[in-house]
Amino acid sequence: MQYKTHLVTSLVITAPLLYANHEWTLVNIGGLALGALLPDIDEESSYIGKRTFFISRFINKLFGHRGLTHWLITWLILSLILFALFHNWFVIALSIGYLLHLCEDRFSVSGLHWLMPFSNKRFAFPSSSMVVYRTGSLKELGFFFAMVVILFTEMHYMNDQLGPTSSVIYRRVEYMIVHSLVEIFKFKHL
Repeated sequence: MQYKTHLVTSLVITAPLLYANHEWTLVNIGGLALGALLPDIDEESSYIGKRTFFISRFINKLFGHRGLTHWLITWLILSLILFALFHNWFVIALSIGYLLHLCEDRFSVSGLHWLMPFSNKRFAFPSSSMVVYRTGSLKELGFFFAMVVILFTEMHYMNDQLGPTSSVIYRRVEYMIVHSLVEIFKFKHL
């Protein structure tokens, strides 16, 4: 899944939680975004991998893509350590974003080895399944657009409820989505 789809899907799922707990802030959205991108640090060509080149290359050489950073045990240990050190909503959002990334990748053709290092079993849906996608495919693009519509609906509701504070967040997330759409139409599929 492309980074844009990970970000928008994680926002769609988590925005109501943050909103309901009065934690809809740019800092917490940043934590969610970081968590949604972090597992792909093991791929040099990923959005986060390009920005952490040496770290990304090191992790990729040791574990490959969808290795260590895509294991449930890695998510659990990282979440427990961060939550013990920094008991706040930023860490909760980061942890949720990370877990959602793993769940989203579960629907890819490749699937995931969730239980590594305890089991080498690959968890994947049959490739003929309607919910399975290939990264960068038209199916993923359609899913991305559906998530954008849902996110704008959520944001509109939250903006009406929260007033001026939320409108700043609304404009920033709106900018991110519009910028992503421009990039998609500029380089892919059309």
